[in-house]
Amino acid sequence: MVLSKSQASIMEQSSIHPHTPSRTPPRTETIWKAPMAPIIKINVDGACNKDTLEARTGCVIRDYRGHSLGGESDLSILSSSEETEAMAVLKGLNLAADFGHQNIVLESDVMSVVECITKKRKKASWKIFPIISAIWRKTHDFQYIH
Repeated sequence: MVLSKSQASIMEQSSIHPHTPSRTPPRTETIWKAPMAPIIKINVDGACNKDTLEARTGCVIRDYRGHSLGGESDLSILSSSEETEAMAVLKGLNLAADFGHQNIVLESDVMSVVECITKKRKKASWKIFPIISAIWRKTHDFQYIH
């Protein structure tokens, strides 16, 4: 942007600055991908306020057409985002088992929790270990889980 001396002076005096492009990277759109029939997909998420320890967990179960089969959300007291996400996974698995689903795909966005569940990670916070252990036990209720 080329400004004349008088324009630059006016902008400087009034604290107006010419627009410069933001360096924020462009957002990528996330698209939900359906599982193959007869598999159902469980999407989970959690959020935790570290100051108040208030945590929200949620899960949604959908079929191969994208139709919602159920879901739930909950308010808990948890101390970390990992603990909150692990609890959301457990609640999603419990809900799928309650509905009698046998073939599931589970989707979570916290890699450390996913790695603990799939046993790719050997160490975890002691706070999430009881939840991870409950998840491992719960996976035995399903014929197929990915």
